[in-house]
Amino acid sequence: MHASCLRVCRRPSVARGRTSSSRAPALAALTIGAILAAGGGPAASHDWYSSTSDPQTRLACCGGDDCAPIRSRDVEEQPGGFRYLPTGEFIPFRRVQRSPDWNFHRCVYRQTISQGAGRLYRSGETRCFFAPPGLM
Repeated sequence: MHASCLRVCRRPSVARGRTSSSRAPALAALTIGAILAAGGGPAASHDWYSSTSDPQTRLACCGGDDCAPIRSRDVEEQPGGFRYLPTGEFIPFRRVQRSPDWNFHRCVYRQTISQGAGRLYRSGETRCFFAPPGLM
């Protein structure tokens, strides 16, 4: 902390006869409580998944345990889309959505499902894929 901040924070409070630094823990607790109450806590950080669906398959991305951020080093941009290196799976640009937090994210199928015309989506395959803006 900057030295001038320490001087201001430790200046005695005339009205109550105590230093303003003694209020710091209470203020910090109120601030953290307000952030959590507003939905800014870890549990709410990726709720946006549940309002999305794959642009090609039209299947919901779901959320919760189905979706998670992935490391950018695990993704390689290639002509026409991205390759997810851990599985070798290719995701065409037409299935890629814009990530709201500038990170890569991937949702997977938790079980094998079929969707008309014999199309099979296997457990572990990419259900939805999100890339930072500017990479699409």
